[in-house]
Amino acid sequence: MNLIEMLFAKKAPEDPEIMRLTESDNDAETALILGILKDNNIPCYAKDKRAGSAARLYTGFSISGSAIYIRRSDKEQAEELLRVIRTPDDETDEDDSTDGETNQ
Repeated sequence: MNLIEMLFAKKAPEDPEIMRLTESDNDAETALILGILKDNNIPCYAKDKRAGSAARLYTGFSISGSAIYIRRSDKEQAEELLRVIRTPDDETDEDDSTDGETNQ
């Protein structure tokens, strides 16, 4: 079975070629992560956690979040992409500061 067939079949996470990358708390974050991974040619899919699938049928969204799965071979690249999108603004702005001076 090739990767595409595994992803479309949503193989069990215990599959040795597939691993859980991360979890997200809401559909917006899930869509953002999936979009970035796919834009970087990393095949991925999300699976609702706990009773999220049942809730999605009634409400249109998952109230319990999603787990995001990728190929094990894409782990390093995917984790680096996650670090970039989950870096707090403070850390990226530190290099732009000017020794405590403020513009007034």
